[in-house]
Amino acid sequence: MNVIILVEKPSMDTIKKMALMVVVILPTVSSSAMENDKLKHLTTSGVIGFTANEIFQNYEKALASCLFMGTAKEIYDEIDYRGFSGSDLAADVLGCGIGVMSSEFLGLNFGYDEVGDIKMFTFNIDF
Repeated sequence: MNVIILVEKPSMDTIKKMALMVVVILPTVSSSAMENDKLKHLTTSGVIGFTANEIFQNYEKALASCLFMGTAKEIYDEIDYRGFSGSDLAADVLGCGIGVMSSEFLGLNFGYDEVGDIKMFTFNIDF
């Protein structure tokens, strides 16, 4: 018996809605569902991934730099504390992906502008 499943490629709006749902729901996960240290790795990597994508405006560079930082942290832990943790690194990878994806697909844009003597940070949401 053959089973054929046709899956339509999701639209950008659908991807944006899914990413927004992950970003909104993820912080509500209780610390009992996830070890506190792993939650710190996840959220910190998410912020780093989001910020890196805003700086580089290139998701590949942002993801690579975020993953590099997470890996460097685990190498430091191994050298200093003899405590390399694969599960910490997995939380870093997930956080980097969520952060970069959020920046890339949600249309969140941070910027800096100067108009004459006025300096301002800007924040835009494109939907």
